[in-house]
Formats: sequence, C-alpha cells, structure tokens
Amino acid sequence: EHHYIPPKAYTWQSDVETVHALQETEFFDRELFRSKDEFWRKITTYWLYFNIARRNSYKHWRTPLDIIRQRAPKIDPAIASWQPDLGQVLRQYIPNYHPNRGHDLPVHP
Repeated sequence: EHHYIPPKAYTWQSDVETVHALQETEFFDRELFRSKDEFWRKITTYWLYFNIARRNSYKHWRTPLDIIRQRAPKIDPAIASWQPDLGQVLRQYIPNYHPNRGHDLPVHP
C-alpha cells in the first residue's frame, strides 16, 4: 500500500537516501560496464547481495531480508530476490519525457 510522506517529516526519506548513497559508493563508483547485458548481470548480483547478505550497520547489522522477516515471519524469503521489469517501466517513462518539464519528471498524460 502506498503512503505519502507527511509535510515536515524530514527523516522519513532517510532510508531511501542511505540506500542510494550505498549504491553509489559500493557499486556504481567501482564497476565498469561494457554492455547492457553486463550491467544487468552485475546489478542483479549486487541487489541480491544487498537484500539477502549485506548486513547494514545503521539497521543494527540486519539485512533487508532480516528486517522484512522480523515484521512478517511467514513471508517467503524469495521476496528479497524479486526483480521489477525495468524495461517495461522505462518504455512507459521515456516516451513521455519532456526535457523542458523539470529534472527527470515525465509529462503527465
């Protein structure tokens, strides 16, 4: 279920920003990609590692899967290996992109 961040709830986005910072330093700043296929292989491996094996000090040395399973003990651990179809997402996003409408926001239909 989707929830909006309430006004002036400054720290509610902090987990997302922390993950983005970790992605930059642990993956994008270190890896090179010679092709789209190589990128997808490497990013898939990194995300599986990040969600299943990488313990996060800022989350009391738990993995994202540990956190999910603590909140929902009966959930299938395969949830941590779920991969969105980014190709489908990009096909919906790119054709609607207009460079004069903002940083990276698609034009509203």
